[in-house]
Amino acid sequence: MGIAGTKKQRKRFRDERSSSYFPRRITLAGVGFLVGMGLAIATHLHVYLGNFPVLAYPPSWIYWAYLFPVIIAAMGYAIGYYAERASAGSREIQKLQEKLRFSDRTEKLLDRRTRELKAAKQELDRFFALSADLLAIADAEGHLQRINPAFTAMLEFPEEKLLGHPLLELVHEGDRPAVQEKIREFKRDTAPIFFECRCLCRSGGYRWLFWAAQPTIDGTVYLIGRDVTEQKRTQIQLQALTAEVEQQAQMLDQILSSFPDRVYLNDRSGRFQYVSKSGASAWGMTKADMIGKTWLEIGLPPEIMKPLEAAREQVFVTGQRHVSEFSFSEASEIRHFEYIMTPIWDDRDNVQAVVTTVRDITERRRSEIALRNSEARLFKFLDNIPLGILVVDGDGNPCYLNRTARETLEIPPGTRLQSNTLAETLQLYVAGTDRVYPNEELPVLRALIRRSTVQATDVELNQANRRIPLEIQASPVFNGDGRVEYAVATFQDISARKQAEALALLRAREEEREKILRTVQEGLFIIDREGKIGSQYSAALESILEETNLAGRNLKHYLESRLPERLLNSALDYLNLMFDPALKEKLIRDVNPLQEVEVFFEDGNGQYRSKFLSFQFRRIMEEGEITGLLVSVTDVTRRVQLARQLEATESRAKQQMELLLGIIHIEPAMMADFLESVEKELTRINRE
Repeated sequence: MGIAGTKKQRKRFRDERSSSYFPRRITLAGVGFLVGMGLAIATHLHVYLGNFPVLAYPPSWIYWAYLFPVIIAAMGYAIGYYAERASAGSREIQKLQEKLRFSDRTEKLLDRRTRELKAAKQELDRFFALSADLLAIADAEGHLQRINPAFTAMLEFPEEKLLGHPLLELVHEGDRPAVQEKIREFKRDTAPIFFECRCLCRSGGYRWLFWAAQPTIDGTVYLIGRDVTEQKRTQIQLQALTAEVEQQAQMLDQILSSFPDRVYLNDRSGRFQYVSKSGASAWGMTKADMIGKTWLEIGLPPEIMKPLEAAREQVFVTGQRHVSEFSFSEASEIRHFEYIMTPIWDDRDNVQAVVTTVRDITERRRSEIALRNSEARLFKFLDNIPLGILVVDGDGNPCYLNRTARETLEIPPGTRLQSNTLAETLQLYVAGTDRVYPNEELPVLRALIRRSTVQATDVELNQANRRIPLEIQASPVFNGDGRVEYAVATFQDISARKQAEALALLRAREEEREKILRTVQEGLFIIDREGKIGSQYSAALESILEETNLAGRNLKHYLESRLPERLLNSALDYLNLMFDPALKEKLIRDVNPLQEVEVFFEDGNGQYRSKFLSFQFRRIMEEGEITGLLVSVTDVTRRVQLARQLEATESRAKQQMELLLGIIHIEPAMMADFLESVEKELTRINRE
């Protein structure tokens, strides 16, 4: 390399000369010139002034004396120039030496970096091989250049089927548009890119993968994919569950909002976490105005909220449900409210919130007052009705008796009535017996079991050695759920009614008997042992016996004047036999001498006429004894006459038949007259 060197070195040399070395050259040239001029002036003065006689100088020296400063200055300049060049060369050598030393260090550093890169590559290879995540290197178009074993293990495709192919081919069709947009970003930016998609497996299924991509300026893209299938499924399930919970929450909110009750949810700090629509509108606010705030922040009345806050704090401390009431003036009237505070527990069994349900019970209070007044009027009414009333609960235990029931049953004070001993305690018996009425058959208990109205008239109350017949009617009382809550039994003393019924029955029987006696064609009457006729007899009897006012008269005396003595004695003997209990009625019935007897009557003119009467006798038994005889008498005169007439007719017919047989071959005209007379006779008989 010459002094000038390369253009670059020459330029650097000029710069250095103009800046740092130029003053040295001028200095040496200037000093040399001054020294030379000094010597030249001294020589000139010596020659012309003679100040230096010792010396003898030729004239040419003066010329050279003045030329000497120039020579010295030029030499100084040259010396300075070469000194500068030597200094610059020394520095150049130093720089070259430094470059040489830098080259050695660079070589060593390069060698070290090469070893580090090899180690990093080996570590990267191990990382590729051992990573459970999908690792890949792709170009800017998304074509896979390198993949790790996890890539093939998860997606089940061999490596040769994946390398050189775009990642987009593995993406689910539904996710491809979004992934395609992310791949376009590989060319536009080097910032990390994140996306999520479903990738196809060789078995036909899909795996959810979360990708992190890092593009570089040289077009290489580094990809890391993590399997988030289970997380995605969990996320989907969680989203579905969240949607369901939100739907249920909305439904619950709608349900609660539809209720007239006001619902509030407060946390431990007293802030409203939930407010129903009715709860917010009660204060003239919206739900958004109240949620997340305390009652102080929204300005609710302290006289109402402070007691509620104290009660809520008690629920937080005790964990017990709290029920109470409060009242305040609303719209110029006093309103009554009932509130229920219920604790909400967390997983650690700590009360984390309190639900307060507020219900307007003003109308209920009014109804309760009206109900109490109505009950008072009802009880007063029930105590004044003449019927006994007994009310039992669902278990059959008496819970109410009105005044009539207490007076009728004469229950001693302090007596405890129970369902299993009710009949025995009340002294209820089966009518007409000494047997206690079966407890389970009591109408009031049967009404509970049968769930229907039950009546009974076979119950008697044993009281003060007398029996009082009772009529009982029991009916069940149902609640809103259709369950039998009570049974109400009404009962009354029906002694008078029983007597009236017996009297009415007796009257009915009497009327029926009278009707029978008036209607029957036979003569019916009763005689006692002495033969006296009873007070009741049929209307036809007087006509048949042709006597009036027969009651109390003696049948024996009646027959004495109307029957032959022998027949009368037989009749009296027969009557005595009928009153003998040792003889059976059927055995002596056929020996009745009065079955068909001719009775004679005297008219007012001393003339007698007769009737044929048939007397039938039946014993009247009372408690095993014969107390009388029922006698039926029938006028059989017409029957006897017809029988006798028929007998005479038959006799005449027999004679006529004999005569007919005698004359049938003698005279036909006589035969015709005979038949005509027979026909007339039969017609007359039929008419009679």
